[in-house]
Amino acid sequence: MTRIFVHEHGATREVTSVDPAWLKAGSGVTVWADFVEPTEAEGRMLSDTFGFHDLAVESALKREPHPKIESYGDYLYLVFHGINFHAPEHTFETHDTDFF
Repeated sequence: MTRIFVHEHGATREVTSVDPAWLKAGSGVTVWADFVEPTEAEGRMLSDTFGFHDLAVESALKREPHPKIESYGDYLYLVFHGINFHAPEHTFETHDTDFF
């Protein structure tokens, strides 16, 4: 599932696609794209539309075993791990949250 939000002129709205002009420096627009369980097609959007490096996109499409921060010049790729604790069983599981 993908949700894309655009913030410009003091207002935020949900959109169905990204206008490349929004991604240019000085556009005054902030774009937030939220991918839950990203697909290969969404991976192509990350590389083709946003211009993220293929290695970072590849990492985003799979489960990363360790948190990390990588620099790609103009942006950082970060992987954080959240923890879901199950008190009755005294167990936990982790989940990735990736940021570009």
